[in-house]
Amino acid sequence: MKKILFTMMVLPLMITGCTHKEKTTEQAPADTISTPVDSVVTEEEEEGEGEFGGLNAIRFNHFTDEDWVDNEYIRSLRQYITDYNEGKIEDEALDAYKGKICGQFTVFSISPYIGGGALIYIVFLDNPDDIFTAWVYSSVDEKTETVLDYSVRSIKIEEEKSGLTKEDIQEIIKEHPENKLW
Repeated sequence: MKKILFTMMVLPLMITGCTHKEKTTEQAPADTISTPVDSVVTEEEEEGEGEFGGLNAIRFNHFTDEDWVDNEYIRSLRQYITDYNEGKIEDEALDAYKGKICGQFTVFSISPYIGGGALIYIVFLDNPDDIFTAWVYSSVDEKTETVLDYSVRSIKIEEEKSGLTKEDIQEIIKEHPENKLW
């Protein structure tokens, strides 16, 4: 199942870039979720809320193709990793990967996450074979329908490997400049 999911994520990146706007109902493994954050939304409540339901409708229904490749979820993830590498924050879950999460990364895939916010798959340029999954949550003001803030809830390494080299990633970015290094 993971191999199929990975293939479905990587091939579109190589062909059309990393925009990924499908509504997802997949849940991340249990060890990546610390607490439930969004309320359960019934089908009736989702009706009329655009492509995504619940609070993710507020978060993502206005997203354009450009927003999917350049947004605050990715910027927040970049800042979190930078802060971790500079010792400004601690994250015991990342300590085992400290040598692997340095430098720039590219986004393989990004999509709304059922727990709220975005699920982002990334690969570091200097460590291109390892794929990391990050959950970046955003608080939402339901009354004003605005996103208030962003927080990285988890980052974990995937078992599957990308099979890409640094040169492959650079070539993909050259061919698809909408994708970039963060």
